[in-house]
Amino acid sequence: MITWLHRAGQWTCWMSWLAWLAAPAPAAVPHVLHISVDAMSALYLKSYVSNNPAVFPNFRRLEQQAAFTYNARCDYDYSETIPNHITMLTGRPVSQPAGQPATTHHGFNQNMPTAGATIHANGNPAVPYKSSSLDMVHDRGMSVTILLGKSRLAICTNSYSAVNGAADTEGVDNGRKKFDRGVAMDMPSPNYGKAFVDEVSTSLAGTPANFTFLHIVDPDTVGHASGWGTAAWSNSMIRVDGYLGQLFTAIDGNPALAGKLAMIIVGDHGGTGSTHTDATQIYNYTVPMFVWGPGFSPGSDLYGYFTNRANPGTLRGDYGADMPALRNGDTANLAMALLGLPVIPGSYFQPALAFPGASRPCLALYPAPGAARLCVGWPASTNLVLEYSDSIGTNTQWLRVTQQITSDGTNNLLNVVPNPATAGRYYRLRQN
Repeated sequence: MITWLHRAGQWTCWMSWLAWLAAPAPAAVPHVLHISVDAMSALYLKSYVSNNPAVFPNFRRLEQQAAFTYNARCDYDYSETIPNHITMLTGRPVSQPAGQPATTHHGFNQNMPTAGATIHANGNPAVPYKSSSLDMVHDRGMSVTILLGKSRLAICTNSYSAVNGAADTEGVDNGRKKFDRGVAMDMPSPNYGKAFVDEVSTSLAGTPANFTFLHIVDPDTVGHASGWGTAAWSNSMIRVDGYLGQLFTAIDGNPALAGKLAMIIVGDHGGTGSTHTDATQIYNYTVPMFVWGPGFSPGSDLYGYFTNRANPGTLRGDYGADMPALRNGDTANLAMALLGLPVIPGSYFQPALAFPGASRPCLALYPAPGAARLCVGWPASTNLVLEYSDSIGTNTQWLRVTQQITSDGTNNLLNVVPNPATAGRYYRLRQN
């Protein structure tokens, strides 16, 4: 989709001069490693890697080899561990966004779950069962590992256990338990994440699970004890860099994984001072996101891969934005897309993944002959229709453009006459 806005008598491209159509990723990979680094504050990390790249060689490797941003967001209302991890598994926000149905959010907003609590029984009562990425992978006969570095995160394994998971109605019945291996435990000092990273590294050297969710707790534990941005916290991120190096070594050493594995690395929230509970604080709501794997160009801007996400600058960015920010909740369905699976039922965060370097039809805007007019053009040889809307939102109504389209033999063309009385118009191409 391409978006053109009219402001103060001038038309400008809001996204780029050429915007590629949303399209499937290249061939799905059989393995996705989804890593959540607890309390990974983007604003501190970006500064560390920029100023001391030799000390953070594996984050630097991600900058050079992955698509990434240091300007993603956690949940809008809650910058705490448990609610955000449920969001990263279900693709649902914690609270009901304004104007959305009561069945949109997962509703579990406590950071200290009681023993035996589940997302289903203790979250949003309007949604009896909250489907997750674990369901999507497991129910299609693929393997799942989930390793969580806090015992409080047992709500995630409890919710998708053999007792509390939903019946598998997708093809062969693989049972109610939605993971092959699932552990939630408080990790010992000083290398909190090492045991889990050792386990995943061993699996990567052989045959890893199709979907691995790995939670690394170090920066959160140290942040609460010593403060974010301190020398101790910096050292915790150096340890995380070492964990990433260990994973890279295992991947690099297994030729069978070449081109067949993707990694998503994201923070559940940031932190400042010795806490992260204020979701309006920029150090708390700003998190990094890296995607490493086939189809993602080295050192590229992650925002450039999505047709329905836009960099929010310093804004917190609520859910009602026309082009919302990337959030950690987007990683649930991003992981599914990389595995070639459908979106999670009931999920709110559904990032539209596109690959800018691929060869596909595009929309272009350029000066039309004559006065103050512009022309929207797209290849005439494609079976595509042009649609427009005067606003973008969750329930956008797209209308087909049926009049005033001409052709020069190569491109279909629509002359656009800017109207100072309107805010702008959005155009997209759709397969007919």
